[in-house]
Amino acid sequence: MSTHVIPNHPSHPHETTIILLHGRSSTADAFQKDIFSHKTSSGLTLQESLPTVRWIFPASGLTYCTDADDERNSWFDTYSLDDLEEKSELQVDGLRTRVKQIGDVVEKELELLGGKSERLVIGGFSQGGATNLFTFLNGVMTRNGRLGGILLLSTWLPFASKAREAMKEIHEDKQAARTEQNIENKQLEAIVSKLRRIVSLEDGLGSGRLVDMLQTPVFQGHGRDDQEVSFSYGQSLCALLDDAGFNVEWHEYSGMERLGHWIKEPEEFDHIVHFIKRNVGE
Repeated sequence: MSTHVIPNHPSHPHETTIILLHGRSSTADAFQKDIFSHKTSSGLTLQESLPTVRWIFPASGLTYCTDADDERNSWFDTYSLDDLEEKSELQVDGLRTRVKQIGDVVEKELELLGGKSERLVIGGFSQGGATNLFTFLNGVMTRNGRLGGILLLSTWLPFASKAREAMKEIHEDKQAARTEQNIENKQLEAIVSKLRRIVSLEDGLGSGRLVDMLQTPVFQGHGRDDQEVSFSYGQSLCALLDDAGFNVEWHEYSGMERLGHWIKEPEEFDHIVHFIKRNVGE
């Protein structure tokens, strides 16, 4: 998998890395040019607002998409954008491949950061956000500790219903749910195990890894009038992550361009910059 790299500003040291995945039918190059063309309320781009950040934009390459009956830039196959759970088995092969590929990108960037995982932020827009979140919830990103944050932009979680079922089973196990902290760990453990089984990974993460995952802050933004990925998917994802014990910073926006399916300028760009500075210390 190729990556498009935008280095930190030459007059500033490299202190943080942000890995962002593009949406379906886009490319790494088009995505980075697109988001860097927008500005915050201060009149600055994301690059200008965060000069010590090294930006990584992985490229999905072409994948056959059943709903479109053609090949396009996509992280995994989908049957329907109206019902993202319909024939979800079509998503498995692509997600299995991406978990490995993105995990490798994360390992490489962590080496450049000297293993400082709290200086690494991951995320993405639409299907890219869904792919990076699914990868994170497979437990392959927190071997060195918690991440600096997750940016979820107009996105959802593949196999969210399976994750919710796993949480429900823990709630029904009265012996496992003796304390609030215990139930949060058990719920996340159940989610991770369920999602890892879907892509044929071995079960089992240490309790320390689960704590590191829960301590990773989450930013989530979604348009109320999103006509591509329903606002209800964003709300459901926020509720799921919150119930699992994550600290989610939720933002909803109106009047967004591109049928409501994009990143709101300048408000959402302001919120992203504030989130990074607060949690990573830019």
